[in-house]
Order: sequence, then structure tokens, then C-alpha cells
Amino acid sequence: MPSPEDHPLWPPDRDHKFVAKFLLILKDARIKQGLSIRELASKTEIDHGILARGESLQRIPTIVTMRRWVRGLELDFVEVHQLAEDASEQ
Repeated sequence: MPSPEDHPLWPPDRDHKFVAKFLLILKDARIKQGLSIRELASKTEIDHGILARGESLQRIPTIVTMRRWVRGLELDFVEVHQLAEDASEQ
């Protein structure tokens, strides 16, 4: 029987690549804004562990969490989506 290690969280398909790029854009924006993960967690009411696991690509957050995350960084969801889409096509 295969172990969980045999099934990576991030399969090399376009959809997972998109989500990874989306999360890395959010991480970059947080760092550029000088926010700690705990500060962003307080601002968005998202648990800091969820943010940390998302930024480190250990977990895929829900779309609700991702929208709240984008708003907390005062970004435009459509723009972040397009940036991630463009990056995942490369």
C-alpha cells in the first residue's frame, strides 16, 4: 500500500502550479508590506498557522480564505488571479 509520501501535495499539473503561484504572490506582497504572518492573521482573522502553511506550500487554503487573504493585503483579487495565471503558464 502506498504511503502518503508517495503522493505529493503539489502534483505537477497546471491547476496546482496556479495555486502555488497565487500563494507565493500573496507571500511576496505581505513581505513587501512589512507585515508579519501574525499581523496579517490579526488583520484578516485567518489563523496564522493557515497563513504559514499556505505560504510554505504545505496546504491549499480554501477560496474563502484566499479571498480574505487578498483583501487583507489590500490587493485586487482579479489582478492577483491574472498574475498567477500568467506565471503558471510559463
